[in-house]
Amino acid sequence: MSAAPGWFYGIILILIFASLLRILPFGGMVDAPPPPTTWGYALSVAKHMVLPVLAMILSGLFISVYGRRTFFLIFSGEDHVELGRAKGVPPRALERRYILRPTLPVIITNFALMLIAMWTGAIVLETVFNWPGLGRLFYEAVQVFDTPVILGETVIYAYLLALTLFLLDIIYAIVDPRVKVGAGGGAAA
Repeated sequence: MSAAPGWFYGIILILIFASLLRILPFGGMVDAPPPPTTWGYALSVAKHMVLPVLAMILSGLFISVYGRRTFFLIFSGEDHVELGRAKGVPPRALERRYILRPTLPVIITNFALMLIAMWTGAIVLETVFNWPGLGRLFYEAVQVFDTPVILGETVIYAYLLALTLFLLDIIYAIVDPRVKVGAGGGAAA
């Protein structure tokens, strides 16, 4: 389940909720014709967003749960955890202080990488759901060899990557007690 991309889940969700159950729309951004009121338009957009967002969440959920569990199990076998158990630290405090704190940077990194993969993976997902967005624009630009749009979107994705990694470094300094920012401007572990 963790290897399936978002567009695969999107097709399955369309088959279930749009085709069989007829609860949600097949795709698009709003109903046709668009609702006349602002509130109706917002509700229409929200209704059309359910399946794409659910597909993106499902595609990242299984791998992130598996990764978090794996790192939690790896860190639970460390020597300092065994020492805490021997001292009689309660199990909840042991999980929170001795296991979760060293695991948190890995979890945050996986979340940031999943976020970046969602931005770039939205290209196919937006095409499946006929959703007008950056991913769909990129797909259409590649089809007609529109080089300026392709380069512009690549630069946008590069800036999103750089911004995410910059925020990740700031979050590391806040979350990880081993990372200290010194007066020299560098981080020392």
